[in-house]
Amino acid sequence: MSGWAIYVRKNQVFIPSSGDTKEGIVLDIEPIEVADLQDVAGVRVALTNVIARGRRLVPLPAPDAFNKHPVHQLAGVKTWSAFYKGTRQLFLVRRDGSFELFALKKGDQGGYVPDEPTRQWITPDVPLAPAIDRIVALIQRAGGN
Repeated sequence: MSGWAIYVRKNQVFIPSSGDTKEGIVLDIEPIEVADLQDVAGVRVALTNVIARGRRLVPLPAPDAFNKHPVHQLAGVKTWSAFYKGTRQLFLVRRDGSFELFALKKGDQGGYVPDEPTRQWITPDVPLAPAIDRIVALIQRAGGN
C-alpha cells in the first residue's frame, strides 16, 4: 500500500513525496510537487511524479526537527498551523492496483479522520493514465470547496 497527502491552498496543489520510518510513521518529505489548481496538465504531472516515486524508507527525524514540515516552508508560510488554516487536505491511497481518494476533517477526539462523503474509489481495471485524470478532476473539485 502507498499513500500520499495532497494539500490544496490558495489555488495551488502541493503533493509531497511520502516516506515511512521503520517505527511505522508516515512523513511528508521532499521533493514536493506544486501546481496551479486549474492547470490540469500540471496537476497530472505532479501526481504522476509522486506516484512513480512511491514511498521510501526514511530515518525518524530528531525530536526538534519533527514538526518542521517542508510543505509550509515551500508555500512561504511561517508555521504549519498557519499553512493548514484555509487548506483542504486530501489523502490518496494506492492498494492492489486501485486508488482511494478522500478529504480529511478534524476528528471528534482530535487528529484528522477521513471525511466519508468525499471518499472515491477507482478500481484496478482502470488504466493508470485515466485513473490519474479522474484523480486530478477530484482534486480540482475538492479544491473549489
